[in-house]
Amino acid sequence: MAVRRTARIRTGALEGIDGIAVVAEVDISRGLPGFHLVGLPNAEVRESRERVLSALRNSGQKIPLGKITVNLAPAGVRKTGASCDLAMAMGVLAAGRAIRLGPAARTGAAFMGELSLFGEVRPVRGLLAMVMEAAAEGCNRVVVPEAQVQEARLVADVEAVGVRTLAQAVVWWEGGPEPGARRGRG
Repeated sequence: MAVRRTARIRTGALEGIDGIAVVAEVDISRGLPGFHLVGLPNAEVRESRERVLSALRNSGQKIPLGKITVNLAPAGVRKTGASCDLAMAMGVLAAGRAIRLGPAARTGAAFMGELSLFGEVRPVRGLLAMVMEAAAEGCNRVVVPEAQVQEARLVADVEAVGVRTLAQAVVWWEGGPEPGARRGRG
């Protein structure tokens, strides 16, 4: 194993009713296996550690060996909700080099969604506000729960990709078909 592997995946969270742009920074280094979450997560976000690891295993993905540290930046803003689950899982896979990256444009996508223990991508509260903030930050592609793809498509000039499962998000990111992708109003 390399000494250190990293990845940055865009995502979003809520601060009150406003969306905030968040980056899930993932670092995998030598050391005792573990999953450490930092960046002012509340209790609900801290529980994502178990959701992410279970979803990865139950989606047929190999969890990289080593010490996994996930920072939800900016660190000075309290994170609430489960909207960062999908981004954290994708970051672990990217940092662990368990997935092949497809087209370069896909690496800049923001991933938003809660993960079930079995790898399903569930809807999250405040998605529209998070997608609007991602667009304001220059992100023009989002991967969201399939049940909320129409909501994300309300944001002009943002391509919304709806996924039902973590496995489907991985296939898309590796260059596979875009399930239900379409530009928002514009």
